[in-house]
Amino acid sequence: MKYTAKVKTEDQLSTVLADENSEALMLDYALIKSIPAMDERKGKKIFISMPEVLRELRAESVAGNLRQLFEEKDFPDKGLPVACSNRNLSRPDGVVIKNIDEIGFVKKCGLFENVIGDAFLYAYNCRAVSFYKNEFPGMKFILSDELTDDENAELVKRSGLKPEEFFYKIYGHQVLMVTNQCFQKNYGGCKNDDGIHRVDFFDEKENRFIAVSKCREGACEILSGRPVLMLDKQKEILEKFGKINFLLDFTIESKKETERILSLIQKENPEKMDGISRGHHYRGID
Repeated sequence: MKYTAKVKTEDQLSTVLADENSEALMLDYALIKSIPAMDERKGKKIFISMPEVLRELRAESVAGNLRQLFEEKDFPDKGLPVACSNRNLSRPDGVVIKNIDEIGFVKKCGLFENVIGDAFLYAYNCRAVSFYKNEFPGMKFILSDELTDDENAELVKRSGLKPEEFFYKIYGHQVLMVTNQCFQKNYGGCKNDDGIHRVDFFDEKENRFIAVSKCREGACEILSGRPVLMLDKQKEILEKFGKINFLLDFTIESKKETERILSLIQKENPEKMDGISRGHHYRGID
């Protein structure tokens, strides 16, 4: 099975890049200096994900990096600064935008092609999808984690777009919240580095959640403790949606765990993993 993968760590990047079944990778912004060179990509498309939160004080730095990535001649606004110290960044094929704020930012940077809307971006109905397509005619979308499969299938059908213009997440820990409150800083001490730090915590019902802090970005993602898994429903998904793109969303997985998931998706009847969830694929949010 061919797939696209979102990756957050160097180990995940190298593992997915080496897999012959991966067609494209969406790299976390923290991996901006690790974008593979053209001769290392083996024909795979590479997208760089925008930050979860893009504050004004950081916007100039991000704009400078994008200007280098996509070459200065691509940018109509010559006032954008060059802020990245690494002048040899490899050019990606496009960007993933996380929120509506970044639409104007990306447009100002002169990027109109190969834009993907993240599941966090509001796109729950045809009007929203149409709005984004007017801004970026070639835009593709990661289907929302908040809608059921029936609702997402109806959205794809009514949008008038092809199934190939959407991504269906078949594996990944769902992002429940993005906050400025850093669990690592509050409970373990500030690391103040470029790393991604994990803290597990539980609610009063003993449900596990995972806080993933990015010190440099000043953002902390709260993830579901159980990954959403639909690897064993590939046939059902294709019958409902048509030829849709499959997406693997790697966040906290180690190299070994990443390799296990990649091996599972190629099996005709993937073994069931312990501690998994179906998310909102069948039951919506009440």
